[in-house]
Amino acid sequence: LRAAALYGLISRAGLLGDYAAAVAAAEEALAIAVQTDDPFVLGRAYFGLGLAWQWSGDATRAIAALSRSVPYFRRTERGDFLAFALGALGESHLQSGNVDDARTTLDEALALYHELDDPTWSTGVRIYRGQVARAQGEPTLAVRWFTEAIASARTVHFERAMLEAVVGLAGV
Repeated sequence: LRAAALYGLISRAGLLGDYAAAVAAAEEALAIAVQTDDPFVLGRAYFGLGLAWQWSGDATRAIAALSRSVPYFRRTERGDFLAFALGALGESHLQSGNVDDARTTLDEALALYHELDDPTWSTGVRIYRGQVARAQGEPTLAVRWFTEAIASARTVHFERAMLEAVVGLAGV
């Protein structure tokens, strides 16, 4: 229960820009999680730590923690968290300049989101996938991903994502 509460704190602190508090909560959640045998609790703890490091601007630590979360989520029935983790991992790979790993990871996340029929969280992953396509010199593919992101953002009224996708299109 405490690990779940700390996961909520990680998200809130990160969204408020208190990255040190997010990392501290994530480290405490991980310390609790390693005492369990529960793959979901462990996956969520590593995922939370990865997000905290990602928000802190440390892509290397984010990649390490997010990579540790994926195998745990694969052992659960939580495809939603697996897709979240893969999307965040792909974003961190992109931020670190590793576009090949970003592409592979984001493609897997998008396949899961398609199975889950989740237009909300897949919108951001489509934007990152468009950025990868642009970085790999595939402008037609980048346009497709940014256009799909705009369409899904409209569906769920996700204005910020819509604007990010428009910026991506402008970059193409």
